[in-house]
Amino acid sequence: MKDKILGRVEGIDPHKWLERCRGMGVRLSQIRYLDQNALSFACDAEDWEKAKKAAGNLYKIKKLGRKGPGHLLKRTFVKRKGMILGLGLFLGILWYQSGFVSQVEIHGAEGLFNQEIHWALAQCGIQEGRPKAEMKLEEAESMLYQLVDQIAWAEIRTKGNHVIVEIARSKGSRKEEGQEGLLADRGVCHVVAAKDGFIEEIVPESGTAMVSKGDYVTKGTVLISGRRSVKNDEKVWYERAQGSVKARVLYSLSQPLETVEEEWEYQKGFLPGLRLSLGRWRFDTSALWDPFEHSVIREKNLLILSNPMELEVSLLGINEVEKKERERSQKELERLGERALHEVLKNLVGKDASLAGQTIHIERQDDMAFARGFFQVIEDIGLQEPVPAGEWEAYERQQEEKEKNASF
Repeated sequence: MKDKILGRVEGIDPHKWLERCRGMGVRLSQIRYLDQNALSFACDAEDWEKAKKAAGNLYKIKKLGRKGPGHLLKRTFVKRKGMILGLGLFLGILWYQSGFVSQVEIHGAEGLFNQEIHWALAQCGIQEGRPKAEMKLEEAESMLYQLVDQIAWAEIRTKGNHVIVEIARSKGSRKEEGQEGLLADRGVCHVVAAKDGFIEEIVPESGTAMVSKGDYVTKGTVLISGRRSVKNDEKVWYERAQGSVKARVLYSLSQPLETVEEEWEYQKGFLPGLRLSLGRWRFDTSALWDPFEHSVIREKNLLILSNPMELEVSLLGINEVEKKERERSQKELERLGERALHEVLKNLVGKDASLAGQTIHIERQDDMAFARGFFQVIEDIGLQEPVPAGEWEAYERQQEEKEKNASF
């Protein structure tokens, strides 16, 4: 929008002045006759000199005022410099503070080693007062898993200048009561199969290997036993079995696919906007005015704070789009199906797993398609589990009987 100048023209036959302005290319608007010899008008600021030239000595022309975004900004800056500079300084301080960690919240760590968790986070730059640019979130999650064996799942996320650490305890934690919890405290356990598969490699660090390469095992099968005995001797004892057991695990997966793809084509229409949130108060220009039937809102965060107040400032770009549909080709379905199956597979296997082979094909049924895949994955299936309570009780009874016989 351009700045407009509001004016008044007085003289005989003012419509002749309008004809002169039209001939000189002066863009006029808001024309209103006040009487036979006077009229008011508005013109672009850049055409004001032409309008004065068109008036010449025959008409009296007078500027009544000015309006427009440029004039408004100029008037605001001139009359309220102190307030604007103060507001700019305040926002600058808030923006500077947003680059530092103001608080670290840990959820789900009741009874765990809080000091060690805080220490591990601090080693990765996650500490009150440290710059957010120094944070190493993935490294911190990995360190938490290595540091505290009671953690089954951990996630670190940020909200403004707050860091939120979510932790879930593993089932074998020391807080669990009962015989299995006591055995876990003693460190007595077997390594069992977490999944069905063909053994590829078994490397016991402690304990006795119970299977060999090529064996097919099912979930729950003891792979490395914590029960040890000396050959030609009746002496038996238990220890904490541990080691690596890699197996070839077979997965058969299926995922539905849409044969029709919806596309949004950007049109020329574009509308800038602003989103501002302060605590529970929210202001969003896109919610007030969106003239397009279909639109996509793009957002660019300028400032996010959670301390000393919750503040978010974002620029918006509202683009007009047109919805279209098209049929996916066979190659597109194959690529889409492979990505979908791999995404499902990623959530089923461990981080160190490797793909040994795959077969994927696409089946069409009416207006739907299905991606079906068969995967061979090499992964570690060993899982430490406490020695079953019944087995341990039988062992203790055996030891008691041996002690009684020895005393006689």
